[in-house]
Amino acid sequence: MDERTEILVCVAASVALNCVECLEHYYKRACAAGISSDTIEDAVDHARKVQNGAHLALRVRTEALMKSRKNDNLECCSGSTPSKDCCS
Repeated sequence: MDERTEILVCVAASVALNCVECLEHYYKRACAAGISSDTIEDAVDHARKVQNGAHLALRVRTEALMKSRKNDNLECCSGSTPSKDCCS
């Protein structure tokens, strides 16, 4: 992988992983390498799309799990003293 591509991947990964320090580091490297602001912005936009997709998938899965949990009628949880492994 060439240096320019590597730096852009690192910029995007920094955004996707919410790492401010990494973003600042790789943004400076991108500027020093002569990568245009438009190109850096494109990498950031792609990272945000990936980040938003991952967030949506987690949200959908969380909601499904919570709905499933509400519908569960676990015998161990219905008693006055649930077992230590119950509902954990």
